[in-house]
Amino acid sequence: MTTDGQVSAEPRPSPYVTRVGVAQVDALFDAVTLGVCAAAITAITVTAILFHLAFIDLQSGVMWSSYIVGCAVCHILLCFTYRRAPPVGEHWRSWAVWFSVISLAEGIGWG
Repeated sequence: MTTDGQVSAEPRPSPYVTRVGVAQVDALFDAVTLGVCAAAITAITVTAILFHLAFIDLQSGVMWSSYIVGCAVCHILLCFTYRRAPPVGEHWRSWAVWFSVISLAEGIGWG
């Protein structure tokens, strides 16, 4: 309720929720580069092995590997942008959503 007796439309989140959210997003961006680089290298390695064993054709393998590498690049660019941005504060959810969207795209590629 506001000082003039009206009910506010958006409740303010608890400062603890914000602090935990910011810490979680910060931890994600601390670890993402190593993980996605390993995933990209693994995708290229899997493609090479499957092509060598004649399970896939080169074009399909290269397209799939490129997709996974593209997702990794998107994660790294998002991480770079996150590190260059001012402190996230109340906006931690939008960073988490974009991280999740890229993770979903990468998971679909692996699936």
